[in-house]
Amino acid sequence: MRQMKIATDRLIMLGQGKFIRADAIQLLEPVEGDERGPGKRTQVYYDRGVIFAGRTEQSIVRDMTADDSLPEIYQSEDALWAYAETILENVKLIGPGMRGMIKETGWDLDALEEDIRGFFSKDEAGGELDSRI
Repeated sequence: MRQMKIATDRLIMLGQGKFIRADAIQLLEPVEGDERGPGKRTQVYYDRGVIFAGRTEQSIVRDMTADDSLPEIYQSEDALWAYAETILENVKLIGPGMRGMIKETGWDLDALEEDIRGFFSKDEAGGELDSRI
């Protein structure tokens, strides 16, 4: 059996705007049957109780045990800006009908588009407008 090292300095995204420290997670239990749905893929047990995650237990474990080397996309600010711009351009292509269907699953593409535009509209230092978009 392969030994896994849990990261002690990492926040794990659970979906639906929820995060938890990797080393606080005690047990992951997949949600099955009629209980399973958007935002309810895995029950995450931790010292204060149980919370539902919108991600599978495999993806959560992968994030908890990932090594500290970052993928190439995260290694430069320009690469991140380009990636965010690509996401924004692709989201813009999704029409209103499809957006409505996607929103029913818990994904609000209008909010995502607004959030990404927010990243482009302010810089980290002083909140000045960014001319990239």
